[in-house]
Amino acid sequence: MDVSAPEDQDEKILVNSRSSSFRSLSFRKSNRQDEWIDDHLMENSNANPNDEEIIQQIYLQGKKAPGKRAGHTATAVHNRYIYIFGGSCGSDYLNDFFSLDTDPPPPSLSHHPTTLQLFERRLQSFYNTEEFSDVTFLVEGQRVFGHRMVLSLVSDCFRAMFTTRNSFKEAQMAEIEIPNCSYSAFMLMMEYIYTGREPLIMIDSSNMSDGIGKAIEILELADQFFLERLKAEIERTLRPFVNHETFDFFLEVAQKANASQLEMLCLYFERNQDNIVADVVP
Repeated sequence: MDVSAPEDQDEKILVNSRSSSFRSLSFRKSNRQDEWIDDHLMENSNANPNDEEIIQQIYLQGKKAPGKRAGHTATAVHNRYIYIFGGSCGSDYLNDFFSLDTDPPPPSLSHHPTTLQLFERRLQSFYNTEEFSDVTFLVEGQRVFGHRMVLSLVSDCFRAMFTTRNSFKEAQMAEIEIPNCSYSAFMLMMEYIYTGREPLIMIDSSNMSDGIGKAIEILELADQFFLERLKAEIERTLRPFVNHETFDFFLEVAQKANASQLEMLCLYFERNQDNIVADVVP
């Protein structure tokens, strides 16, 4: 007879026992996860009105606890095992069998995060921080702290820039100037690298020109530093503003930044400019 606990030992069961016999049981799940308490601890419990006071509490591990039952149950205790068969609960007569191990071997569990989870969680804290920084960018006269390893993992452009065998001067420089770029746009790109979050660019009727200009600037930075996912995100941001009146402008932007999706949309408007009635393509 298999007297081990059920295979999935993912729940704790609190039962009450005596040294020579096992009382009738009923179970209720408590507010604390994975903990079961005896319903006889509760007021107004009527599974067995003749129950005596609680004598001993034993924690058992198992997938399924015996359900409510009162009389007509067969219970046996042998060493550390408790066997329960049948019983009644109200008008229901049960035909089940439970083998409970009161002293099972301790489980082997690991609730700690993996190295990748730790990396993802902690990487964000190094965004523009001097801690462990080994490269500094100078943008519009302001310093931005970076980490060569992080930047090289995300961007092949940075990887080539920092690799000494490629003989780029930046590989030996502690401070690198980034020309033709605004500080705010560069910071949005760096934030994307360290956090993975899409840059938040507000474009509405009150700042249409500035918002689109900022998006285009980030699009060009994404192309310059080989950040294809960021480029695709910005293309999606600009998409609602491409129409039969603006496609010429955005086509030039797309070709300059090698933004293929934006270019295809502009070419669509160019091919169909005489037939398109709607201003915006969904």
